[in-house]
Amino acid sequence: MGLVSDANRIASGLSCLLVGMSTIKQRRLGEIEVSCHSGTTVGQYVPFYFCPRSIMLYILHMGNHPDVSYKGGQQPIVHLQADFDTVINWANSNTVRWAFSNGNAGARLTTNYLL
Repeated sequence: MGLVSDANRIASGLSCLLVGMSTIKQRRLGEIEVSCHSGTTVGQYVPFYFCPRSIMLYILHMGNHPDVSYKGGQQPIVHLQADFDTVINWANSNTVRWAFSNGNAGARLTTNYLL
Protein backbone atom coordinates (compact mmCIF):
# COMPACT_ATOMS: atom_id res chain seq x y z
CA MET A 1 0.00 0.00 0.00
CA GLY A 2 2.68 2.55 0.90
CA LEU A 3 2.44 5.78 2.85
CA VAL A 4 -0.98 7.42 2.80
CA SER A 5 -2.25 10.79 3.96
CA ASP A 6 -5.01 11.10 6.55
CA ALA A 7 -7.38 12.14 3.75
CA ASN A 8 -6.58 8.99 1.74
CA ARG A 9 -6.79 6.84 4.88
CA ILE A 10 -10.30 8.11 5.57
CA ALA A 11 -11.44 7.88 1.93
CA SER A 12 -10.25 4.26 1.64
CA GLY A 13 -11.70 3.23 5.00
CA LEU A 14 -8.30 2.12 6.26
CA SER A 15 -8.49 1.08 9.89
CA CYS A 16 -5.37 1.79 11.92
CA LEU A 17 -4.16 2.98 15.28
CA LEU A 18 -3.99 6.79 15.30
CA VAL A 19 -1.17 8.32 17.30
CA GLY A 20 -1.74 12.04 16.74
CA MET A 21 -4.01 14.62 18.30
CA SER A 22 -7.46 14.40 16.71
CA THR A 23 -8.01 18.18 16.93
CA ILE A 24 -4.82 18.85 14.95
CA LYS A 25 -5.67 16.10 12.44
CA GLN A 26 -9.11 17.65 11.87
CA ARG A 27 -7.62 21.11 11.41
CA ARG A 28 -5.12 19.73 8.87
CA LEU A 29 -7.92 17.94 7.00
CA GLY A 30 -10.45 20.73 6.79
CA GLU A 31 -9.00 24.12 7.60
CA ILE A 32 -5.36 24.58 6.64
CA GLU A 33 -4.77 24.99 2.92
CA VAL A 34 -1.44 24.22 1.27
CA SER A 35 -0.94 27.62 -0.35
CA CYS A 36 1.43 26.44 -3.11
CA HIS A 37 -1.16 23.83 -4.21
CA SER A 38 -4.39 25.80 -4.15
CA GLY A 39 -7.46 23.82 -3.17
CA THR A 40 -5.58 21.19 -1.14
CA THR A 41 -5.26 20.84 2.60
CA VAL A 42 -2.38 19.67 4.78
CA GLY A 43 -4.29 16.47 5.56
CA GLN A 44 -3.97 15.41 1.91
CA TYR A 45 -0.19 15.07 2.32
CA VAL A 46 2.01 12.62 4.25
CA PRO A 47 3.99 14.52 6.89
CA PHE A 48 7.76 14.29 7.17
CA TYR A 49 9.92 16.17 9.64
CA PHE A 50 13.36 17.75 9.26
CA CYS A 51 14.53 16.91 12.74
CA PRO A 52 15.75 13.90 14.71
CA ARG A 53 12.73 13.94 17.04
CA SER A 54 9.53 15.89 16.51
CA ILE A 55 7.47 17.43 19.30
CA MET A 56 4.81 14.79 18.63
CA LEU A 57 7.31 11.96 19.18
CA TYR A 58 8.31 13.56 22.48
CA ILE A 59 4.65 13.76 23.51
CA LEU A 60 4.18 10.09 22.59
CA HIS A 61 7.34 9.17 24.53
CA MET A 62 6.02 10.93 27.64
CA GLY A 63 2.59 9.28 27.27
CA ASN A 64 0.77 11.82 29.39
CA HIS A 65 -0.81 14.37 27.04
CA PRO A 66 -4.57 14.71 27.70
CA ASP A 67 -5.41 15.09 23.97
CA VAL A 68 -3.62 11.90 22.87
CA SER A 69 -5.40 8.59 23.47
CA TYR A 70 -2.41 6.51 22.28
CA LYS A 71 -0.25 5.52 25.26
CA GLY A 72 2.11 3.00 23.64
CA GLY A 73 5.17 5.26 23.73
CA GLN A 74 7.62 6.02 20.95
CA GLN A 75 9.30 2.59 20.73
CA PRO A 76 6.73 0.79 18.48
CA ILE A 77 6.56 3.67 15.99
CA VAL A 78 8.45 3.10 12.74
CA HIS A 79 10.90 5.87 11.84
CA LEU A 80 11.74 6.37 8.16
CA GLN A 81 14.69 8.30 6.82
CA ALA A 82 14.89 9.55 3.25
CA ASP A 83 17.18 11.71 1.16
CA PHE A 84 15.37 15.00 0.51
CA ASP A 85 16.57 15.45 -3.09
CA THR A 86 15.82 11.83 -4.01
CA VAL A 87 12.28 12.08 -2.64
CA ILE A 88 11.58 15.36 -4.47
CA ASN A 89 13.00 14.01 -7.72
CA TRP A 90 10.81 10.90 -7.37
CA ALA A 91 7.72 12.99 -6.62
CA ASN A 92 8.34 15.30 -9.57
CA SER A 93 8.97 12.35 -11.91
CA ASN A 94 5.75 10.66 -10.79
CA THR A 95 3.59 13.82 -10.72
CA VAL A 96 3.06 13.51 -6.96
CA ARG A 97 2.31 16.82 -5.25
CA TRP A 98 4.65 17.82 -2.46
CA ALA A 99 5.46 20.88 -0.39
CA PHE A 100 7.47 21.79 2.66
CA SER A 101 6.67 24.31 5.35
CA ASN A 102 8.58 26.68 7.58
CA GLY A 103 6.93 25.34 10.72
CA ASN A 104 4.26 23.08 12.14
CA ALA A 105 1.89 22.15 9.32
CA GLY A 106 -0.96 22.15 11.82
CA ALA A 107 -0.46 25.84 12.59
CA ARG A 108 -2.36 28.56 10.74
CA LEU A 109 0.68 30.85 10.35
CA THR A 110 2.90 28.31 8.62
CA THR A 111 3.91 28.97 5.00
CA ASN A 112 4.20 26.18 2.42
CA TYR A 113 6.84 26.15 -0.30
CA LEU A 114 8.06 24.40 -3.42
CA LEU A 115 11.66 24.49 -4.63
